[in-house]
Amino acid sequence: MTTFELTDANGVWGPETLKRPRGLLDAVHGGFFLCDTQLRVADVNDEALELLGISREQVVGLPLPLDAWEAVREDGSPLPPEEHAAALALATGQDCGNVIMGLRTPERGWRWLSGDACLLVDGESVEGVAVSFTDITTQRSEHRALSCLGLANRVLVTSTSEAELIVGACDTIVQAGQYALAWLGVGNDDASRSITILGYSGHTENLIERDLSWSADVSAGLGPIGVAMRTGEVQVDNDLEFRASHSEEPQPALRSTFASMIAIPLTDELRPRAVLTIHSWDPQAFDGPAVALLTEMAGDLGYGIAHHRDAVRLEVALDGTLAVIARMTETRDPYTAGHQERVGTLSAAIATRLGLSPSEVEGVRRGAQVHDVGKIAIAAEILSRPGRLDPLEFALVKRHSALGADILRRADLPWPLAEIAEQHHERLDGSGYPAGLSGDA
Repeated sequence: MTTFELTDANGVWGPETLKRPRGLLDAVHGGFFLCDTQLRVADVNDEALELLGISREQVVGLPLPLDAWEAVREDGSPLPPEEHAAALALATGQDCGNVIMGLRTPERGWRWLSGDACLLVDGESVEGVAVSFTDITTQRSEHRALSCLGLANRVLVTSTSEAELIVGACDTIVQAGQYALAWLGVGNDDASRSITILGYSGHTENLIERDLSWSADVSAGLGPIGVAMRTGEVQVDNDLEFRASHSEEPQPALRSTFASMIAIPLTDELRPRAVLTIHSWDPQAFDGPAVALLTEMAGDLGYGIAHHRDAVRLEVALDGTLAVIARMTETRDPYTAGHQERVGTLSAAIATRLGLSPSEVEGVRRGAQVHDVGKIAIAAEILSRPGRLDPLEFALVKRHSALGADILRRADLPWPLAEIAEQHHERLDGSGYPAGLSGDA
């Protein structure tokens, strides 16, 4: 029967039968440990030593996981020794697979590993456990960032406002990417160069607006967020805990709560300048592939915000244009000054009560706002003459519906304003003009 036992307190292994030919273990893909039932390392392959940045002397004879590794769960909380893959296998009497943990390695910093443990059985007796693991640091961060990118693009397409887009993107980053906090801030050009938060999601307990600045003259502005906002370059800090513990300066709350962060400036064309900031419980959460994907996502977000702002500007411009048209019409017909605006307000209220969508209500309001635009083509002498119109004059006035439709058809608008102008004198009983429509027509 194979046995695992120490010959002395220096961790020198005794029975020569435990010695494995170097080529045997080194042929195993990934990191590989052989441990006794006390989880003390009997042997280890070269790939494990390389992945973890340690020497054989630093691990042989010691129990897994090493205290120096500061093992953590996926959520960043400490991983108790009994939750290590090898410990689970020994405790349950069954092989254990795909146990994810993070380790702070001496030479390579934080790494994420997927570990499997296989019991070593001699007859009916468990003599030890074999532990294998693969480094999933890059795959893990890339997968999270890729999930964010795909779902954030869906938010980009479906959002109906800038605020909805920003909050939706932050929600996606936290939920799909499993990051701790995401928020978008814009830099103000006031004396303190403060930062205003436009949207956020996640753990916001320490996200205090008065502590945020992008000024190079105050400590709060010297971190990744301030630098990103000033320079327009992506800033990454993958070990906030280390930085906080080794700094003599008091650390702002945001830099001591999370393990890593990235600050990504949005497009230069966006004003005021904006930065998307993402915090993670995981150290080393933002490596090369993750940075590239999240930067692409931030670029899409900036494009979306600019699109919504352009749409708002177009809405304002359209409102102004329609208001000018309405006023021009009223200069020809002073007796009905303010009539179109009042009809627009009343029509929108009726449309809302009928349960029309916001877009349809807006179309009704705008159509009513210019429904008499055809009066521009009617002689002012007829429009402003007091008294009853004769049949010919009335026939000329009735032409304003069709004339207004002709004018509005030349504009490519998302609402049927031309039809509204053309049909606003039709009646349910068919007595209206110009087409004499009736009923559902």
